[in-house]
Amino acid sequence: MIKTKIALILLLGTCITSFATPRKKMYPVNEIPESLKEDAVAVIREHEEIFEIESISKAYRKVKHVITILDENGDNYAVFNEWYDKFRSIEKIQILLYDKEGNLMSRVKSNEIEDYCSFSSFSLYEDNRQKLFIPNVNSYPYTISISFVNNYRGLFTYPTWQPSIGYDISVQKSSFRIITPQDFRFRYKESNLGIESELGEQGNKLNYYWEVQSLGADESEDYSPYYYRTTGVLYTAPSDFSIDGYAGNMDTWENLGLWQYSLLEGRDGLSDITKAQVKEIMDDASSKRDLVKKIYKYMQSRTRYVSIQEGIGGWQPFSSLQVDTDGYGDCKALSNYTMVLLKEAGIASFYTSVKAGRAIPDIQADFVSNQSNHVFLCVPLDSDTIWLECTSQVTPFGYIGNSTDDRHVLLVTPDGGKLVKSRTYTKNENVKTHLAIVDLNYESGSDLEIRSTYRGLRYDIVAPLLTRSVEERMKWVYNNTAIENASISDFSISRNPGSDVVPEITTTLKMDVKNYGSVTGDRWFLPMNLLTRIGSESIPERNSNRRTDIMYRSSSTDIDSVYYKIPEGYVIESVPQSMETVTVFGSYSVTLDIIENQILYVRRRTMNKGCYPSSKYNDFRQFYIDMQKMDNCHVVLIKA
Repeated sequence: MIKTKIALILLLGTCITSFATPRKKMYPVNEIPESLKEDAVAVIREHEEIFEIESISKAYRKVKHVITILDENGDNYAVFNEWYDKFRSIEKIQILLYDKEGNLMSRVKSNEIEDYCSFSSFSLYEDNRQKLFIPNVNSYPYTISISFVNNYRGLFTYPTWQPSIGYDISVQKSSFRIITPQDFRFRYKESNLGIESELGEQGNKLNYYWEVQSLGADESEDYSPYYYRTTGVLYTAPSDFSIDGYAGNMDTWENLGLWQYSLLEGRDGLSDITKAQVKEIMDDASSKRDLVKKIYKYMQSRTRYVSIQEGIGGWQPFSSLQVDTDGYGDCKALSNYTMVLLKEAGIASFYTSVKAGRAIPDIQADFVSNQSNHVFLCVPLDSDTIWLECTSQVTPFGYIGNSTDDRHVLLVTPDGGKLVKSRTYTKNENVKTHLAIVDLNYESGSDLEIRSTYRGLRYDIVAPLLTRSVEERMKWVYNNTAIENASISDFSISRNPGSDVVPEITTTLKMDVKNYGSVTGDRWFLPMNLLTRIGSESIPERNSNRRTDIMYRSSSTDIDSVYYKIPEGYVIESVPQSMETVTVFGSYSVTLDIIENQILYVRRRTMNKGCYPSSKYNDFRQFYIDMQKMDNCHVVLIKA
């Protein structure tokens, strides 16, 4: 008994000593070099990523990510958000929070990490889920350390390593390692990294290693290219792969297309009733193009979009017969269904994968890999190619919008994948026009009527209003009308018939505007630019050390024509001269004509899509300054 007591006392003494020992400080902020704090809201202290491949269908990814948040503007970079599904699990999650001295503030418990469906708001079937943790820290700076393991049971996509994950973030150290069997083939592309891989052997395995240190924060610049195009990125991809029993090879776009085509096999059935309806449509069509249009309208009239994310649902559509029966599907299923309908009508078309999104850059066309997130349809005709967006019941025939236009897409054909460019909308198609008539009266109010057209990609500006209530429309008009002291009396909107591939919407607006311009004594100073004005906030910032090229993402044309009816008792005292400027970026002109008792003001601006060298930045900025000056021209009326 005495020996037991002595042992217990010794054990307690050891525990007390252990608890009394201060914990080691981790990642104190004072260890960050001052150069890395400059222009930064957060600093990546350490990022270590290891991707170990065991076979074409099995791999592990181990990540440790430590980031210091310097102020509230960097809080978004402290969020842990990782997805998983039946092919990719998340294991061994550890999240630690440290204060600025490096003391451990908290160890996040598993029940504090949310687990939710990735597409729950619009998905019918899914097994994609996400783990989410948002720290609630009010004292800055603080540091969060996140580590976890992904276990892959099917491989189609390999990780992308991007040491700097955004503007205003600096990097102390970031590394990426790929471990493979000796005879295993995979591919990678180094972009703007400034380093090459170190290759070594580790037993019977190969070890590829990349590391960067001390990367300062980049500042965002007006009209910059996409961040992915300017920062260092390592892209990786398999050669041979297998997922859910479907094996393939993506050494070439042709091979990747062959694999995608194999996912469509046996999914092309239609009911006898639908086949009979297609035959009726064929009998009624006046041309091959008209037939495609009628089939597309038929598909739109009897389907709706529902996301399907189950099993290999990220890449394989469910059958056209199921769409035919149930009347719904995701982008893959609806595109496949439309393709099958067209095939029944004797029209060949191609299932087409694309990286879609208004603010998403084009794919790396020189690096074959899974880069798509959407599917639509390509219909080659004798004299034209029609692109069909199959997920909307209201999208005009042949119109794809700026989510999928002007980018590389992969046509999935029986002979394999073919990389082509989707439709580009030109400055003669992306046109916004305003025709206004202003019956001037300063005191009681000027009556104003505006007829506007939005064409091409400009269609997307107002298209949502077609299905909104009168109240929602009026709210939109007030929020998007820059005319002061305006009272709106009427607004209407309609899509112009016959405008499909390049759709067009017309709006009419009537309003009363009091105190337009300014009156001093007998003179009325009348601004000519009533509708579309470049404000000082639109002028690119001064930048004497421009780093990145200048990117203008789409071509467009704006034309404003305004007739001002001069009221009785006033005459014109002065009219500015017509003006014009032409640059490589675009052109701008203003003309003023006197027609009896009216002043006709015409403003025309075109912008040219392109990527321009940084050395042209001052010229680009001056173009905006010149346009702003011309936008401020005035006519002076004087009492007779």
